[in-house]
Amino acid sequence: MEYLAKSDGQTLEKHIENVMKNAEEFFLLFGKYFSEEERQVIRFACEKHDEGKKNREFQQRMQIKLKDEKAKIPMLPCEIPHGILSCAFLDTSYLIKEFGEEYTRIIYQAIYNHHTRDYSNYSDEMIKEYIRNNLTKYINDSSVKLSGITSLGRLGRIGLEDKNAEEDYLLKYFKIKGMLNKFDWAGSANGAGAYNEGCEIAPIEHDKFVEAYATKEGWKINDCQRYMLENRGKNVIVIASTGSGKTEGALLWTGQEKAFYTLPLKVSIDAMYDRFVDNGYFPASDGAEGTLGTSPRKSKLLGHLHSDTTSFFMNQDDKKYDEGKYDDAELFRKRAKAFIHPMTITTVDQLFTFVFKAPGLEILPATLSYSRVIIDEIQAYSPNILAYIIYGLKIITKMGGRFCIMTATMPPFLTEHLKQEICGKDIYGNDISLVLEEGKPKAFLMDRIRHRIKLLEGEDFDYDAIRHSAQTKRVLVICNTIKRAQEAYGKFEKDATLLHSRFTKIDRDRKEIAIREAGQAESKGRVGIFISTQIVEASLDIDFDLLYTDMCSADSLIQRLGRCYRKRDYSSEEPNVFILNSGVGRGSVYDKYIYDKSFEALKPYDNKYFTEQDKQRYIEEVYSLESVKSSKYYEEFKNTLRLIQNFRIGDYNKSEAKNKFREIHSVTIVPYKFRNDVEKLLPRLKDENKGQKAIAREKLKDFVISISEQNMYTLKGKNVEFIYREEADLYLTDLLYDSKLGLQAKIDDEADMGVDKRIL
Repeated sequence: MEYLAKSDGQTLEKHIENVMKNAEEFFLLFGKYFSEEERQVIRFACEKHDEGKKNREFQQRMQIKLKDEKAKIPMLPCEIPHGILSCAFLDTSYLIKEFGEEYTRIIYQAIYNHHTRDYSNYSDEMIKEYIRNNLTKYINDSSVKLSGITSLGRLGRIGLEDKNAEEDYLLKYFKIKGMLNKFDWAGSANGAGAYNEGCEIAPIEHDKFVEAYATKEGWKINDCQRYMLENRGKNVIVIASTGSGKTEGALLWTGQEKAFYTLPLKVSIDAMYDRFVDNGYFPASDGAEGTLGTSPRKSKLLGHLHSDTTSFFMNQDDKKYDEGKYDDAELFRKRAKAFIHPMTITTVDQLFTFVFKAPGLEILPATLSYSRVIIDEIQAYSPNILAYIIYGLKIITKMGGRFCIMTATMPPFLTEHLKQEICGKDIYGNDISLVLEEGKPKAFLMDRIRHRIKLLEGEDFDYDAIRHSAQTKRVLVICNTIKRAQEAYGKFEKDATLLHSRFTKIDRDRKEIAIREAGQAESKGRVGIFISTQIVEASLDIDFDLLYTDMCSADSLIQRLGRCYRKRDYSSEEPNVFILNSGVGRGSVYDKYIYDKSFEALKPYDNKYFTEQDKQRYIEEVYSLESVKSSKYYEEFKNTLRLIQNFRIGDYNKSEAKNKFREIHSVTIVPYKFRNDVEKLLPRLKDENKGQKAIAREKLKDFVISISEQNMYTLKGKNVEFIYREEADLYLTDLLYDSKLGLQAKIDDEADMGVDKRIL
């Protein structure tokens, strides 16, 4: 009998053939990262994982779907999921003899759980009865017996849901199950693989592209890049000043290996993708088919992955939306989501949600086990996310992966925790090390002087001084909250430009362009006042003449300094950075202890040049392990790290893990000012054509703004109206909106949402 594996007509025989082909092609590329035993176990699991699909009920459903693809046929009441039934065909005696008891258990569990389903409705008795009534003539006596365990349901869970489960066992399970999922998913759709590109695109030699660019630009490898090249394949931390070429150093570090480059902001990922393509590191001439694939700004060698990837590709080159553009954009997103590219630029939440041990995420650590992971600007993350990253790096290094942390400022307490968590033995018994010099990361700091700082006390900026300076200079003012930024803008009105996250996309894009153009080093003829919030800390490549800023945490302050004299030397005796200890955001935006410590540690540099070496010493003083121990910031980090180490498989599902990682509790709103525009688009969100729906969603983004749930509830208490529109998951509101001021919510209890949403 010819059995069906998929509702599109793919037979079980063909599907298994595709899956096995994916495995063999993969091992030709990455087999060195897997032991011979692991390769054999994965092959066996791939070959046997869908045997249970031969059951009568499953085949009946596939036949119905084959005749009518729109038919929705749920599992029949008497049907047992095929992952469970596949295990009934396994010969336990053979497996133990061939792979040993530990891998035999893992094979059972990988096949049993290769689909993420709620098995609570399938009792052990139901499973036994089905097997007894339907399968006994097909299986032998040695099946479903392992160390006295005769329950398939129990066998599918034992050692996984146990709170005291051995970590190395779980990691071996992650690796086998994750690779089974990878080959299985790529083998679906009649062998189309990961959307016609196979399971993996062969790695490339990144250093060749860097060398080609270097030759073109007359650039020579510097000490930072040489250090990263010499430590290729090792776990390394590099502290380097802005403009030191650490990005090219990261490419040299990855060599000819599969790699993931993570950044904290979506806009930074977009810019880095364009930079890699434009510089020829991942040539666009190798682009895939389709409208986007033939664009000079696209490369099939380079993945782009964050929550707005489809939107990013739809908006490349122009904003003329059409269905073909949506189809191509979705193709690029799906390929990136399948992790097939030699290099993928992404956010950490796309990779590290596996720390919650949610079923169905095993493909993430499995993929990272043979990859190189670059963490850029690690200090930008919240304490909770830092804990997730540290624990995630521990897991992937134990499984065989390697990481490189690149940053302008590395908090010393993070280095200490990395040493504690990372160093040890991997699942193969090999030593895991972290490259350090005298216990510290290697630092490559420029000798140039870019800043002279002046500390100020008081509640508000000296607006007269700012106005006077703006007659001949470009002045950037950074405030700790949106409300404060709006109030500062009110002091200047027509003479200033205001930027924060509570503008519509159209207005925000326009303002970002204005600030970016004004903030170019070559724009010396331009003058004026530009006011913003934390969103300029890392998202914009700008270089202003003077900086006025609210005091903040030390890491944020260093980022803000990078927006002034970013690429120039400074030699004047007059300060070019003014830091106001206003107290705004102390305790609400920034931890009180960290805020006070950051200001106190800055006092020795008052009215002096603040060198790159000074900045590093400053960070070390504020964020040493001894220093941060008393802060809520560190307490949150430690508690989160302790908590995730005790997670069990199944404590969270995939959706919960994703939301928990991001820690974003925001809502999307549309001011009544744009109500008519939005009402015209809402019906199109119900269109059956996915392309048309996507185009409507893109146009809708021109009018929406995000605020926190907490702010919405606070405003509701003040009789602000919010009307929920389910089809678009947004609220219409009577809050006032102005194209110069933005949303006038007048709530001032948190950081700018543009920073809180940095990993969306």
